[in-house]
Amino acid sequence: MSRGRYLRCMMLPCLLFLFLTPFLFGQETEQEAPPEQKIDMDAVSADEAFMSGVRSYHNGEYASSILSFERSLSFKPDRGITRLWLGNSFYRSGLLASALEQWKTVMNSQAATASLKNLIDSIEYRRALGPALSPESRFVEVDRLEGSVDEYTLFLGPTSILPRADGGSYVVSFASNEVVSLSINGMIRTRIRGGLNGLNRPFDALVGPSGRLYISEYQGDRIVSCTPSGTDIRRFGGKGREDGKLLGPQYLAMDREGYLYVSEQGNRRISKFDTDGNFILSFGKRSGDFPGFREPTGVCVVDDTLFIADGRRNVLYRFDVSGNFLGTCGENLFSEPEGLTLAEDGKLLVADASGLHLFDTEREVSKTLIAAGEGDSFIKGAFDVNGNLMISDFSANAVCRYADFNQLYGSLLVDVERIIENRFPRIVLEVSVSRRDGKPVVGLEETNFLVTEGRVEASGMHYLGSVDDLDQAAVAIVAERSDAGRNFSSAFGEAVGSLANGAAGRFEFSFVSAGPLPVREVSSVYGADPLVEALLSGSGEAGRQWQCDSAIRLAASGLTAKNKKRAIIFLAGGPPPASAFDRHELAEVARYLEVNHIGFFCVYPFDGDVPDEYRYLAEKSGGRVIHLFRPEGIAPLVDIILQRRDGRYLVEYNSSLDDDFGRKFLPVEVQAYLHGRSGRGESGYFAPLR
Repeated sequence: MSRGRYLRCMMLPCLLFLFLTPFLFGQETEQEAPPEQKIDMDAVSADEAFMSGVRSYHNGEYASSILSFERSLSFKPDRGITRLWLGNSFYRSGLLASALEQWKTVMNSQAATASLKNLIDSIEYRRALGPALSPESRFVEVDRLEGSVDEYTLFLGPTSILPRADGGSYVVSFASNEVVSLSINGMIRTRIRGGLNGLNRPFDALVGPSGRLYISEYQGDRIVSCTPSGTDIRRFGGKGREDGKLLGPQYLAMDREGYLYVSEQGNRRISKFDTDGNFILSFGKRSGDFPGFREPTGVCVVDDTLFIADGRRNVLYRFDVSGNFLGTCGENLFSEPEGLTLAEDGKLLVADASGLHLFDTEREVSKTLIAAGEGDSFIKGAFDVNGNLMISDFSANAVCRYADFNQLYGSLLVDVERIIENRFPRIVLEVSVSRRDGKPVVGLEETNFLVTEGRVEASGMHYLGSVDDLDQAAVAIVAERSDAGRNFSSAFGEAVGSLANGAAGRFEFSFVSAGPLPVREVSSVYGADPLVEALLSGSGEAGRQWQCDSAIRLAASGLTAKNKKRAIIFLAGGPPPASAFDRHELAEVARYLEVNHIGFFCVYPFDGDVPDEYRYLAEKSGGRVIHLFRPEGIAPLVDIILQRRDGRYLVEYNSSLDDDFGRKFLPVEVQAYLHGRSGRGESGYFAPLR
């Protein structure tokens, strides 16, 4: 074989080897690709479902969010954050047992947080009747507002403290001749000084049904009436002993009809006026079994009974609203009693020389809540809207705030209920704050909140205000489409028309027909005509087996995303059918309303007993039952709904987080602080996809 032929024969296999090598070894390399380069399709599907669930949750679509989170867990069942949000959705839907089941599973995982533990503890405390079974109240001082600090004077010689429904208070400053309006944090909002004529030793104050403030002038011998800001000032009374005149007026009280009662130290009597200052009657002289006042001081109305303290006789006297003597109580219990204030369950707060006491008017027993120390002079005490006890101490020139030690044990419950992200990076948070017993914390301000992102303080935080202060509400009308309900269609139509006209554009209405298949017939209207038309025409057939539970839930589902006050007005034709709560248990429906701050107001056409189911829903949700044919109709519901307070706040901030074009879950935390107590809520969201 020649040399050339030999070389050609050897080169052919080499060339074939070189040509085939990439194909042979390339296939092997692809088959052995490292695991990190594989795409986990289950994780992708779980992420997409989780994102969908979070978006639905913040839109108030809780049924949809439950389905999304359950789908996400079907792909990745061990993800604690998904299970946490599934529990959140169950909770918002009123399914408390299911929520606790998910949350307790999370508590055993790395996704557990201190705020979740606080939420579980608070819920179980309420479920176990914690407030009813707690030890007796023991009050401890949590805040002390000094009247004077260095050269700055806030007030001088406080004689009366009047807590307001917005969380603030009025302090009657006897020595500086003014009434000081304070915020919940002790900041001055207004100084009311009585206009050009001024105030002459103001002593007590109260707020009337129209919102006007009434102030007694001890040395001026008059009653001053003005707006909460101190304008539109009117006066009545004047020095004298004849009817309608006053001598040394001190304490004030008002009955359910709006009549004003004034205790007069100089005339040793009680005088009664209407809200315009017209004299009605007076009493206090010795008559029959009544020995006559020696020094009438505090006065308070419990139902239709007046309780009046006598600082010299050391007793309380009982009268009816017409001045008829009913009897004596509290003998040998008090020492120089002063101010009286109504507490819960018809009990009285009595301030005297020895301290502040809670007096049971039925059993005639007294319990000391706060003992006066050396140099203290308690003039009047009252519970504020958040359950704290406030006392005016004249001698110490201070207003003291006390909290129940049992409530101090648990932190505030802060819940980030909704996140509005459509203007990302500007984010709006809807936050609720409540106590351990579930009652709302009212009156918080910007200084009470801190927003963080991953524990880093967020920038540009701005307090938008409290939903409690809004003069707007989202209201769903639910009409029972039964044979009995149809009998009252005309009366219901007239009542709803009156209500809508009275709301004057402040209510955003929807309308649901509660028939065999509930239907939302009207959405987002502000006038009466669409509601009355829907009520009188109606959808579906009338019958006995109309769906009560589903109709209420359908109506509520249209309210959950509203940043307003929320209410359902239920037009009942009579008792609900036996199957009324077969689909959703009564307690579940009540919880759904309660956690979403929706008041249930039942309009009932019959006198006598109202069905227990309706009373239960009204009580649990903070609503009430109203008779259809009462003289004033249902128009007063406008003010009742607008006066509801549930401790919701709106806060906005600028997010500095990278959202990955809307694909990344962004965390946020909100902390709330008040009088030595704090709490933190945690949540998160996805920015809009782009």
